[in-house]
Amino acid sequence: MSQEEAKRGQLLALMEAGKISRQEGAKRMGITPRQARRLAKRYRIDGLPGLINKQRGKPSNRRMDEALKITAMQLVGAHYADFGPTLAAEKLAERHQIRLSVESTRQLMIDAGYWHPKRGGKPSV
Repeated sequence: MSQEEAKRGQLLALMEAGKISRQEGAKRMGITPRQARRLAKRYRIDGLPGLINKQRGKPSNRRMDEALKITAMQLVGAHYADFGPTLAAEKLAERHQIRLSVESTRQLMIDAGYWHPKRGGKPSV
């Protein structure tokens, strides 16, 4: 449990006891009163474990399909290993109908060893 979730638990306990109002609790938590009402309901039903994020420890719903990653990197390795990420992404879309963002292509190429990120410039004084 994170410190933010523990703090929310303490504030929700104060709200349940009637020591602070829902408005004040919401303000202290940095959320809207409606969200405070939703959290209070979940706290009443599940207690402190109900405040823990349900997605913790699970992979993102927005992750890229593993088969797509493998296919894209096989194609890049076979045909476009000496290309930059932008051109590789364009060629994947044009010739193979695999539409990836330039940044996704860049990250995959870095992981596969086809692209080495350049260091940023020196900060100006």
